[in-house]
Amino acid sequence: MKKKIYILLFCLLIINIFHFPVFSDSFNSEDEILFAKLTSNDKNEIHLALAEIKTRKPNSLVSLIVNLALDNQDSIQSESAIKALKLYSKLDILDSWLHILRYSENYNRKLEVLNYISDLNNRKMVVPLAQMLVSPIKDIRETSARILSKIGDDRMYPVILKISDSLNPRERIYFVDAMKYLYDQRFHNILMKMLKDENKSVRIYVVNTIATNFIYNALTNIRFVALNDENDEVKITAIKALERFNDKKSLYVFLRSLSSENSEIRYSAVHAIKKNKLFNAVNTLSSRLINEDKNSVKNIILDTLIEMKKLGNISGVKKILFSDDAVELKIKAAVLFGIIKNKGIEEFLIRALKDKNFRVRAEVSNSLGFYKSSISLKALFDILKNENKRYVKSSALYAIKRINRKDSIEPLFLIFSYEKDPVFKSIMRETILKMIKKNI
Repeated sequence: MKKKIYILLFCLLIINIFHFPVFSDSFNSEDEILFAKLTSNDKNEIHLALAEIKTRKPNSLVSLIVNLALDNQDSIQSESAIKALKLYSKLDILDSWLHILRYSENYNRKLEVLNYISDLNNRKMVVPLAQMLVSPIKDIRETSARILSKIGDDRMYPVILKISDSLNPRERIYFVDAMKYLYDQRFHNILMKMLKDENKSVRIYVVNTIATNFIYNALTNIRFVALNDENDEVKITAIKALERFNDKKSLYVFLRSLSSENSEIRYSAVHAIKKNKLFNAVNTLSSRLINEDKNSVKNIILDTLIEMKKLGNISGVKKILFSDDAVELKIKAAVLFGIIKNKGIEEFLIRALKDKNFRVRAEVSNSLGFYKSSISLKALFDILKNENKRYVKSSALYAIKRINRKDSIEPLFLIFSYEKDPVFKSIMRETILKMIKKNI
């Protein structure tokens, strides 16, 4: 019993230190016994105490319970105190919850309080919540910002503006982060000014916040950052932001970025062109293939041209097909030439049938099947006669089938008659039968 009395005296001392207001109701012996039960290590006594608090809701205990919640916050007693406070009217003891929010050193406890009071819309909450925007814990900052957004009280602004002027770059980042939830036109000039912040992380956060909130009247500023910021990471972030806006007027930014020495900037620019389907960039993209030295950039350029079904400058794609070391890139160049179907390109494809890699030869054969010309047909028959790889021969056979000329059946049958590979011979038999059915 002495231990419980010491706990009670300690709580009274804490109240005196923090000057937390005690309710006017007198603290009687009945409440003393009730509080002693709540601070017990015996779960049955705690259960009885909570049941009594739920029934009586003694105001005289609230301050003691609050300080119990703040003391040794991982203890059973602290958890019991929180359960007890939740038995009171949330609005009636809002000051108590805000007190715990301010003084608790346990971040999980702060977050628990925020979530618990999040459905309230009370002006008392505004300043304490605004102060939480500089918490080092992201969940606490975001939850506070969401609640403030719902309350929408102007008394938050002086606190938030003070954060934006902080000498600590981390706090300036917290301000920008809060703008994802709290931005309105009054903060516009501050954000634009912060695009020139000395700290690159602050600038990155500003760019991302502008994109998240789709602040269209900041597009000119973002374009400037994409081309002129001293830090490449910030430039890349700005290019990605412009991509999110699907801003056609930013094409010149992407095209100029293709000349950057940083391959990640070039890649991001092509990605934006591809995502936003900026067909006017085709010539510049295909020309970039002539001098591009990064396979990742070449790859996304080819993907973009294939998706757009446009070629632009033939020289870049031709260089990939005949001179590049990367097989995957050569295959994509062959695919693109098959999509375009240009007589001049057909000649390149036929030359590429001599590529040393069988996968490239197979894709070239497949692309020739889209041309449906006598020249392509002859080249494909040569593959069937001279190629050793079944994979390549199968691709040529399916290309001949796609061309589907009646006069191809007889020469196919002749090749079939002397084919020695039993697997490929079976494939040929099935293909010839299908062609005969289509042409009867």
